[in-house]
Amino acid sequence: MTKIDKISIADLRRQNLKAWLEKNTVPQKEKSYFSQLANGAASFGEKAARRLETQYQMGIGFLDTPPSGTHIANSHVGAIAEDASFRFTHTAVSSIENDNEDYPYIKRVSLKLSAGITGFGVEMDIEDKTPIVMQREWFLKRGYAPEKLLAVAVSGQSMEPGLYDGDTVVINTGDVRITDGDVFAVNYEGELLIKRLVRDNGLWWLSSDNSDQRKFPRKQCAGDMCLIIGKIVHKQSERI
Repeated sequence: MTKIDKISIADLRRQNLKAWLEKNTVPQKEKSYFSQLANGAASFGEKAARRLETQYQMGIGFLDTPPSGTHIANSHVGAIAEDASFRFTHTAVSSIENDNEDYPYIKRVSLKLSAGITGFGVEMDIEDKTPIVMQREWFLKRGYAPEKLLAVAVSGQSMEPGLYDGDTVVINTGDVRITDGDVFAVNYEGELLIKRLVRDNGLWWLSSDNSDQRKFPRKQCAGDMCLIIGKIVHKQSERI
């Protein structure tokens, strides 16, 4: 019988941070703070975890993602929900086994969002559980980490003719750096939006590709009402 380890959410974050630090470097001014977090000398709360994930492009939920065979201790489960309502149900998307390293998969999921919260919940798409499978070279060529890619269905007509209702897009949650003219998945006041980010007069705007701008007006992207989930890096469509 496989042994299941139980750790607290704080210990999990420290464990994941240490693993990340083995492969990455941080600015000199942050080294002391990172060391304190990793060694338990500093509090590793919700805000600190989400800031590091965003600022250092770790991928949203990275620090709170338990490794295989690890469960978060029951005494801390409630604390996660109370801690700014952050939810990242990694186990819900880990039910598909993929031992073929030459063909990593991208999970098709549904996202559960809350307004003003950088984290999100993930659930397997019950209508289509078949993941998107790509050759490893596809990931390597583009610098993508398979575990940071999520596939979601497009909803609505706002991004036509580039994206149609029902199309599938792949989100790179490891890339949250806003770039002018690119398409991103955004948590806009608790709603998942797929929009093009446009810079205009010093402000960022969520813009629709649909030419009917009266029906699909642009929205300003600022503050906690507009949180970047990741960049759209691939699409699948039956429209030609």
